[in-house]
Amino acid sequence: MHQTQQHYRACNLCEAICGLEITTKNREIISIRGDKKDPLSKGYICAKALALKDLYEDPDRLTQPRIRKGSDWHTIDWDSAIQLTVERLLQVRAEYGSHSVAVYQGNPTVHNLGMMTHGREFFQSLGTRNHYSATSVDQLPQQLVALWMYGHQLLLPVPDLDRTQLLILIGHNPIVSNGSLMTAPNIRNRIQQLQQRGGELVVIDPRFTETAALAQTHLAPTPGSDFYLLAAIVRQLLIYQPEPPTKLNDLVEGYEKLMHLFAPFHLELASRKTGIPVSSIQQLVTDILHAEHAVVHGRLGISTHQQGTLCHWACQLINLISGNFDAQGGALFAQPAIDLTHITPGQFATECARVDQLPNFCGEFPVSCLQTEIATPGQDQIRALVLSAGNPVLTTPAGKDLAAAIKSLEFCVAIDFYQNESSGLAHLILPPTMALERDHYDLIFHHFSVRNSTRWNQALWSRQAHQRHDWEIFNALNETYHKNLPSNHTLLPDPSVLIDMGLRTSSLQPDSELAELSLASLKCQPHGVDLGPLRSSAKTKLKTKSGKIQCAPERLIQAIQGLKHTDTETAEDTGYKLISRRDSRSNNSWGHNFARLTKGRSRFYACLHPDDMLQLDVNDEQLIQISSTTGEITLPVRADNKLLRGVVSVPFGWGHHHAQSRTQQANQVGGQSINDLTDPKRYDAVSGVAALTGTPVTGVPVN
Repeated sequence: MHQTQQHYRACNLCEAICGLEITTKNREIISIRGDKKDPLSKGYICAKALALKDLYEDPDRLTQPRIRKGSDWHTIDWDSAIQLTVERLLQVRAEYGSHSVAVYQGNPTVHNLGMMTHGREFFQSLGTRNHYSATSVDQLPQQLVALWMYGHQLLLPVPDLDRTQLLILIGHNPIVSNGSLMTAPNIRNRIQQLQQRGGELVVIDPRFTETAALAQTHLAPTPGSDFYLLAAIVRQLLIYQPEPPTKLNDLVEGYEKLMHLFAPFHLELASRKTGIPVSSIQQLVTDILHAEHAVVHGRLGISTHQQGTLCHWACQLINLISGNFDAQGGALFAQPAIDLTHITPGQFATECARVDQLPNFCGEFPVSCLQTEIATPGQDQIRALVLSAGNPVLTTPAGKDLAAAIKSLEFCVAIDFYQNESSGLAHLILPPTMALERDHYDLIFHHFSVRNSTRWNQALWSRQAHQRHDWEIFNALNETYHKNLPSNHTLLPDPSVLIDMGLRTSSLQPDSELAELSLASLKCQPHGVDLGPLRSSAKTKLKTKSGKIQCAPERLIQAIQGLKHTDTETAEDTGYKLISRRDSRSNNSWGHNFARLTKGRSRFYACLHPDDMLQLDVNDEQLIQISSTTGEITLPVRADNKLLRGVVSVPFGWGHHHAQSRTQQANQVGGQSINDLTDPKRYDAVSGVAALTGTPVTGVPVN
């Protein structure tokens, strides 16, 4: 007779990495609950964690390789699939050169240990410069600022959320995202605790978001104007703090340049650009200066922005000038047990894309370039593509154009356990096991956690004979690839071996809860190990050549001096400005396969201010067509009287039409993709990251 078993591990669907208590019997999941003994999440979970059961049981999830012949898909064995993949990639490389093969890595890469440890080995073996990822439609500006100011792209200061008195979030909706580049499970409770100790939350966003609903103050700037607001705050703080804070005096370089650089960005200019009253901006400056502990944190809304890199530079400067950098209750570096900042820092602009001439970062070009690199003839034109855990047709600009480009490829292979809008265009799909079927360690998100912790996540059970883990897929591809090349190559061991090595060589000193840091010691602590609150560490963690914070990196000096801050309205400033929104039951572009996440009233609709709806002469649930220079979509509209006038909000991650599941069909899930409206030619001038925020659009009723 089989007994039920209890398993403890973290959910790796989002950055919150909440602890789970999972009850199983045989290979069936009986229940999923929050692990109350997890030192970080303390029993909190969201609906997505419960949907792990649905994901495991989903009949649409692929577990064996699939090959497309015409429009039909067929199952093939693993050996044949691996051999065919390598043969086709080598054929393309032999005929057109190594750069004719490209790689795209989706967001789930950093949520999966085997993809982190073993994927890179195979992708580097391909010898191509054409690497792309979801980074360039997300956090790249933040990482670029971290590289230039602190010396490493992973040195991202984290809000000391549990001890701050003033939390300012800009372009950030953690109640829905569960925190982003800020691993903070149960953010609602953490915000409530902030307010119970007399603290304040300020949210800056064109939309009255779910997080703004908890805030004491909500400021709604015109989309795309955020830098003027942040720059004005920097300028005002510098007036009060013309010299570096005493504790940072010996740790900064370039501080004396800041006043000159930010002098043009006065309060009146910021008010005209953003629509926020001068008095409100000045009050925010006063609050920052007077708060015992304060911190500013920006996210996607200012990353995918035409001044995205400048915005994140300004956020870092606000924390630094106000004395809240590397300070309790301010912005601090986390101390992960396995610290990846010891790895050599990335580089910027060592090469430019062949067609659009946008710079690379950490060896990757902006994904906005991918479509033109495929579609434009010439030497090094992309002819083959490896899609790894991503759906760029839905998540990157001008998705329909990218879909057409992928269709034109001579070969495309997808490493994914779903047939989606991107992988469904591939010739071959290699599906890895899902989260609960494999071991896991969060190599990335411990770097961004609001409290230091560590844990090993054991698979619930061994994979079945017909399945392969992601690291096994990459090792098989690598081994077969190198057999066909005159080169020596040693395969990486099981990821657990690498994690054990990382823990044993960690510079972190364990407390009394652990005798030593090792995989064996973590396995004896299934709920995870608390490593304490964030603490001051800048003096030891900075990786710049001088060992000091670079307040005014040269490329940012050039960018701010070249910024045209005229008040003259341009054609782009007319009509509506497009912003995206996400839902707590959506997981980026997937999660729509599960009844528990899709049931209820449809969430696929546009939001407009009632006055804008009156002007368009439309009512709730009436269809409108939203158009941009790149395309159009049609969807229902609903009034939102707390949305800024002139702004239209459309949900992100929809547009599932390639092969809808029975669940999607039953719940009428599908919708259309917001990225059929976004323009790959609109990007941050510094980083090349797609400017998804503030796309100019028009709207008309559909009769």
